[in-house]
Amino acid sequence: MSKSDPTTASAADAKRSRLFFICIPRSGSTSLLKCLSFIDGLEAWFEPYVIAKIALQLYKADKGKELPTDWTEEYRAEFDHAAQLIHNMNNLPLVEGQKYSFSDLKECLGNLESSKVVVKDMGGSFCGNRKRYLPSRDSGFRYVFIIRDPQLAISSYRRATLQTSLTLPGHLVGKTEENFDLLVDDPYYFSSGGNYFNIHAAWKYVRENLDPDPLIVDCEDLMANPKPYLQKICEVGRLEFQDGLLKWDASIDIIKTWKNPGGVPKMLSTGLGYFHRTAINSSCFHFSKKEKPPLSSATKDIQRAVAKGTEYYNEMYELRFKPL
Repeated sequence: MSKSDPTTASAADAKRSRLFFICIPRSGSTSLLKCLSFIDGLEAWFEPYVIAKIALQLYKADKGKELPTDWTEEYRAEFDHAAQLIHNMNNLPLVEGQKYSFSDLKECLGNLESSKVVVKDMGGSFCGNRKRYLPSRDSGFRYVFIIRDPQLAISSYRRATLQTSLTLPGHLVGKTEENFDLLVDDPYYFSSGGNYFNIHAAWKYVRENLDPDPLIVDCEDLMANPKPYLQKICEVGRLEFQDGLLKWDASIDIIKTWKNPGGVPKMLSTGLGYFHRTAINSSCFHFSKKEKPPLSSATKDIQRAVAKGTEYYNEMYELRFKPL
């Protein structure tokens, strides 16, 4: 049979593994990506759309106008300028600006040659009409949504953001535990409706256009009892589950193989590392069941953010995967 024979093509597609995780920040997703990265031959992508979104934000802050999401030769200079801004941020590698376009990412991910691919990204990357840049249905990706209780996730994110401001020059200058407002001062978390609104909207889009039955996994469930969740994730992604996935090498060497247009994975051990320090040094899933404090004891910005996200979380939580 020739390479163009549809029977041959179907057989080849059946052997391909394609998983796309869309996540909430502080939901254990980096540990999950590290875990799966030890599967032989797997190509892992770390938040490629997040860095493209950051390029948009940096360009607008610098130029006062929008950078297109679609790449065209007409806008080469604008995209190259955005790439320079990314390079200046924590001395990330300087790459061709086209790689930060959402349209280029969609094409790139949809045409990867590796037999096993896992992409991890955030719901906030796909606000508005950016959901159309997810890989097409023909690319074969199956989708997994990683969610977490809003109070737990948002409180953790706030702590990590403030800690990161101590190591990144120019980030959140003058902000302290007392005067920081997550909904106002953070340039990433609460843009365009907030992460819970956006992951919920991405979930609806995926169900209607790409994958009619995406998997939903709650972080607390996964951390408390990882084996059945990893088994299910591997089943969905046509990956072979082995008990060895429950414990892995603590070295951070594996993250240097992760793909990302801005070279972020290689920078996780520097100023960007606080957000991911526990995850990139992990060797298993850590679970510590703690009593959730009353929401009334949280800062006012956390209370407001939780109120805005809870209804979206609850709807997805009711449909989460639960082992038999």
